[in-house]
Amino acid sequence: MQFMNAGSLDFFAGCDVPELVLARITKSIVAGLKFLKDELRIMHRGASPSLPLVFLLRLSATAS
Repeated sequence: MQFMNAGSLDFFAGCDVPELVLARITKSIVAGLKFLKDELRIMHRGASPSLPLVFLLRLSATAS
């Protein structure tokens, strides 16, 4: 089990997340679900905003 420091995607509902970021997240999720269905014949029927988990990478301002 992995620890995701930002929790689930629904935590960001109502936040000012740029549309391009949301579009990229959505595209990645749909591509993953399509791969599961087309290549592995697995259908995920419980997709919801609380399922995708988010990990925020914080870069140090002093990193060289």
